This record gives sequence, C-alpha cells and structure tokens, in this order.
Amino acid sequence: MILSTQTDYFIEKFGDEKGIELIAAAGFDAIDMTLFRNIDDGDLFGKDFENHAKKLRQKAANCGVFFNQSHAPFPSYKADNEDYNTYIIPKIERAIEVSGILGVKTVCVHPVTFRNNEKKQFEFNLDFYSRLAPLAKKCGVRIGVENMFWRDKAAGCIRPGVCGTSEQMIKLFDALDPDVFTCLVDVGHCGLAGEKPEDFIRAVGGKRLGALHVHDNNFKDDQHTAPFTRSINWNEVTKALADIEYSGQFTFESDNFFYTNMPEDFAVEGLKFLEKIGRQLISMIEAHKSEK
Repeated sequence: MILSTQTDYFIEKFGDEKGIELIAAAGFDAIDMTLFRNIDDGDLFGKDFENHAKKLRQKAANCGVFFNQSHAPFPSYKADNEDYNTYIIPKIERAIEVSGILGVKTVCVHPVTFRNNEKKQFEFNLDFYSRLAPLAKKCGVRIGVENMFWRDKAAGCIRPGVCGTSEQMIKLFDALDPDVFTCLVDVGHCGLAGEKPEDFIRAVGGKRLGALHVHDNNFKDDQHTAPFTRSINWNEVTKALADIEYSGQFTFESDNFFYTNMPEDFAVEGLKFLEKIGRQLISMIEAHKSEK
C-alpha cells in the first residue's frame, strides 16, 4: 500500500523543492500536495502556475516519489459573504488544475455545512460538486468528498457537519458521478462527530472509499497529530480497512505533530518517525487481511 504525507509543514518551513526532498528522504512513497496556503501570491496560483507545477512534478520524480493527493483551499463557501465566495471558487478550480498537472489522483475539496438544515446542505453540495465535475474530468483527477464537523458553541459540543455521519456521506456520494468523485474519510473527524472511525469506514465500504486523511486526536479536539499519540483505536481502524478490502492509499494529515515548539532540524527526524508509524499501520492492515 502506498504511504504518503501532506507537504503542509515541510514546504511552509523549507520551501517547495526542499520540502519534497525531505519527504522523499524520510521514506514516503508519495506526497499529498497542500494547496490551501499562499493562495494569493504563491507560485502555483500565479500566471506561471503550469510551469511551476511541471517543475515540482519533475522534482518529485527525481526524488523517487510522486503526488498522489492534494488539498484545495477551504472553506469552500461562507454564508452571507458573496465577496469571499466569488474569490474562493477560482482558487479551488486552480487547485484542481494544478493537481492534474502534478499527476494527483485525488484532490480533496471540502463540502459545505449548513447547520441544522440537512435538506439545503444536500442540495447545495450536490450542485456545488456537480459544477466542479467537468473541470475535474478534464484534468484527470477525482474529487475527494470529506466528512466534516462543526462546533456548537452554545451547547458546548461538536456536531456532525456535512458528510459528518457515514449515512450522510453515502447519500451525497451516491448522488454524484463515481467516476469523478470518491469518499475521502478523515479518520480523526469521525470520532469528533460521534461515530467510531472503524464503524464509519465499514459503513462507507470499499467500493466508495478511495482516500484517507490519517491522524489522531482525543475525540474532543481536531488535533491532527501522529497516530498512537492520542485516543483512536488503531487496531480497530486497521481491521476495518482490512475488512472492507480498502484498495486506496494511506495518507497522513498529521502535521500538527510538527507545528509545535519542535526545532526545525528535529522535525526532520520526526518525519522519519511518522513514516515508521505509517509502515506499522499498513503492516497491521495486511496482518488483519491474512487473518480473514
């Protein structure tokens, strides 16, 4: 199984090319390109984005890795803020175009939550994603639909957002073109929204589930840190992935592990440790498969 991690911290701290080098040197097979930073003045959002994306794709190839996933800018929409909504859609479209040039298989585009209005939420997202489908098809990428949550400050709790339950994710995905869209399960978001990750994964199933965001948390905060450091039961998660015969790739979204007081040079060692965690989790999936 292909193991990848996001570029977030390492490109932010070391720049595009050095970040790619570090991820490759740590032993990862592939890279999830973070496309939600520097969206106003970054090279991938400027006039010469095509050449820069081609350069990065070649750099990755020279380092023995490739781009398997990416993450578009977010939030995808803000209620009662048409200036933002007019601004963000071209940025999301650019992220899809860049993903195609990089050779990305799945680009994560966040769905939009409408609190306490599931009907409007479903209809809006069906229209939102359907409008992006022609561009995704043209660029040769699939759009990953992620499970989300929101914080109810009045009640002091976390509630499921759009696709925040497996039932909601299945309903929306089954209304979309499966050749252009896939379910992207964020393992950490599952428990925050009240559903065990292993139960969520089994409900979505192997035919729908095409991509992952892998990270750990304490079921109270969206901590995005390394597995085995918080509360998620990774034996059960890997067993669920084995049970559904998950055929996608294994992608970390755990960079808050590095966004601490950790010195930059030590973060490079942390990246190597994260790669070892990934290999351990993949070996656990394979071990569970052999038990069947």
